[in-house]
Amino acid sequence: VIGSVLMMEQEGCLFLMDEPDTHFNPVWRAKMIEMLNYVTAFNFDSKGKPEAVRNQEIIITTHSPFVISDSMREDVYKFDKVNGEVLYVNPKIETYGASVSLLLQEIFDRRISISDLSNSDIDDLRDAINVLKSPEARKAKIEEIKARLVSFGESLVKFDLYSLLRQIEKELGSNT
Repeated sequence: VIGSVLMMEQEGCLFLMDEPDTHFNPVWRAKMIEMLNYVTAFNFDSKGKPEAVRNQEIIITTHSPFVISDSMREDVYKFDKVNGEVLYVNPKIETYGASVSLLLQEIFDRRISISDLSNSDIDDLRDAINVLKSPEARKAKIEEIKARLVSFGESLVKFDLYSLLRQIEKELGSNT
């Protein structure tokens, strides 16, 4: 991918790249736009960063929030099919430098930042505490859920469940 851009030095070239980052690991995805800027640069600043790049256009399709995070909002288009018609719009937010979580939400309509399986398990734990009414049963379930949460990696979803458990413990403590 990078080599094909590097070899084509002619001004005015148009590159069309369909998901060139598909087989890249996350580290390479996070560096892709930087590398494209670097290989098309003809002038660098004192820190070695590209100051001026060749007059070429690169159109990339991607599902990588890393690639989008290195692109300005006006250069990003989200495509949606609505009633058989393809619509495209720029995102509502500035994409350059935006977090992967925010881009997953804004561009890909992904509201949670963990996988569906683990999210479903955390939802089940939340539901298990919310259906209980007796203070004794809720206290016991809180301890059971805390023990189970140790097996989950760190995430905002896990943090939110811990926050809910603390809130319930506080309410139970004030009712005694």
